[in-house]
Amino acid sequence: MHELENCTVPLDDVLANTGELTDRLRDARSWTQRFDLVESFLLRRLDRSGAPEPSLDWAWAHLRRTGGSIPIRALADDLGWSHRRLIVRFREQIGVAPKTFARLVRFDRAVSALRAGRGLAETAFATGYFDQAHMTRDFRELAGTTPASFAAATLESGGIAA
Repeated sequence: MHELENCTVPLDDVLANTGELTDRLRDARSWTQRFDLVESFLLRRLDRSGAPEPSLDWAWAHLRRTGGSIPIRALADDLGWSHRRLIVRFREQIGVAPKTFARLVRFDRAVSALRAGRGLAETAFATGYFDQAHMTRDFRELAGTTPASFAAATLESGGIAA
């Protein structure tokens, strides 16, 4: 899975039987419908795939619970694993390094906070960013926009930033 990190590939090259999904996405009238379609499609596929080993399932859940704020070395220590072993196994079974996953969890929390109408500084602090500049860097890299622009677009579109 990690071989696909930072790559753009056609969906059909990665997943089989995506024609119906593509057609339904094209016909969807809103971003909310599109997100629901993709989520449903991926959840059905996830049900058919093997689950990660229990230790990694725990690590994944712990990163979610802590909002991505636990240091990766501490996570490895909690598992009784070396830092390197955690990184290698996490990438093999989850698809990204644990630090990348933690970053995505923190970003997701920031997105939710901004959608709820929280201010930029408050969001940065509440979601574990060192400062607003670090949050802005993640938004530029992950969403292609600044948090302020994202928040404005979210308000204009009724909760869905395009």
